[in-house]
Parts: sequence; structure tokens; C-alpha cells
Amino acid sequence: MPAPFTIALTESELVVLHDVLDKLSEREDFERLVPDKGDQQAIYNLVCLFERENPISFLPDYEARLNAARAEVRLEP
Repeated sequence: MPAPFTIALTESELVVLHDVLDKLSEREDFERLVPDKGDQQAIYNLVCLFERENPISFLPDYEARLNAARAEVRLEP
């Protein structure tokens, strides 16, 4: 198995990316949009990793935190 690969993300980028990938993976047409099973599994793995490393999506104020993260990411160069 190859060595793990590290990607540097701000917390805001992680929150936004998690939301996008989670919504994508839950779409009814996910298998049509992402037909390759390996690609699908990689997306599921990232969603699970993000939830494990930053379980913000389980907090009651998630929408407010997500909106704040989106605003911060928009401001980054």
C-alpha cells in the first residue's frame, strides 16, 4: 500500500469540502455522476475521514458554522 499523502487545508476549507463531498455522495444520481467504483470509494473515504477528524457536521449549529466557513474561504486569495 502506498504511503499516506498529506493535504494542508484550513479548518474552513475542510468544512466546505466535507459538505460538498457529503452532498455529492448522498445524491440519488451519485453512481451516474461518479461511475467508477474506486472514485466513489475515495469520496466515501474522504467524507468519513473528515467526519472523524472534525465532527463539526454533527453539531446543532452546523449550518451557521458552514456558512461562516464558506464566507472565510471566499475571502482567501
